[in-house]
Amino acid sequence: MLVSALYPFNKKLLEYDKYWETMEYLLNRMKETNKAFKQEKKLLIK
Repeated sequence: MLVSALYPFNKKLLEYDKYWETMEYLLNRMKETNKAFKQEKKLLIK
């Protein structure tokens, strides 16, 4: 009984987990893109 009552809550937690993983992934991609962009800019300026 208790398990079935907690199921929707657990499902929500998993969704939040996936959401934060995705956000973290996107943030890391942005950081890497930014690094690459700065390096390219340095090469262009030289």
